[in-house]
Amino acid sequence: IAITKIQTRISAAPNPVHSQRILIACPPGEQHTIVLLVFTLMLRHRGWDVVYLGANVPRDRLNNLIEDIKPDLAVLNASRLSTAAELLGTLNLLLEHRIPAAFGGWIFTHIPGLAQLMPATYLGDTLLESLTIIEGLLNDPGSIPLKKTRPLLNQDLVRKINTIRPDLDSAMLGYLPSTPKNFGTLDIFEANQQLVSDISAALTLGDIQYLRVNLNWLSGLLSIRNLEHNQLGSYLRAFKSALEDFLGSEANQIYSWLENPNIDP
Repeated sequence: IAITKIQTRISAAPNPVHSQRILIACPPGEQHTIVLLVFTLMLRHRGWDVVYLGANVPRDRLNNLIEDIKPDLAVLNASRLSTAAELLGTLNLLLEHRIPAAFGGWIFTHIPGLAQLMPATYLGDTLLESLTIIEGLLNDPGSIPLKKTRPLLNQDLVRKINTIRPDLDSAMLGYLPSTPKNFGTLDIFEANQQLVSDISAALTLGDIQYLRVNLNWLSGLLSIRNLEHNQLGSYLRAFKSALEDFLGSEANQIYSWLENPNIDP
């Protein structure tokens, strides 16, 4: 209902009075669009020309659209660790086209220093602060920094982990204790899918400790499934054993984190 109302008001916005064009989109995998829709609404009613592409915009699609849109600034949002890694790839693409960008999102308020890895302007922690920064950049085009691209790290290991992910589901059944209240096959599939996604992102961004934020999601899964909190430790140990079966010493940095993930009681 909220999205529909916002979209209705966006459609009713007056014609732009500023010449600069703003591209607003989510990187691949990101589905959280409410904030970007609010940005679009507010910017259009302030007279800016905004092209809103919405959720989960693949980089090849964005690459094909850039020449037609010709934006002066791109604004993007990432809410999760996995989409922060995708955001980095999207920002690199924009820089290849010499398009400056600004970004924000929940994940950057929860992992100190993560925003500094992104080659773009961070929009801060509040909606009004972000809006002020966007308009400031556009009102003074010379102040928009065009930063250098940043490499996506550990990509060979990331590809291998994602290749073996389906095999991890069945392999872990042999390592988890067999109890009536233990993880079932569906629990393992769902947890593995999220954990592999976040491991891939942490490796891509260059710090396996970023995985700490993922434990809140896994703890939530335990609650939903009516599993005991200490089952999280059992799950992580089983995941480590299964991963060792497939990758050996190649994934030592992941094993170190899985052995000491700092699980809160």
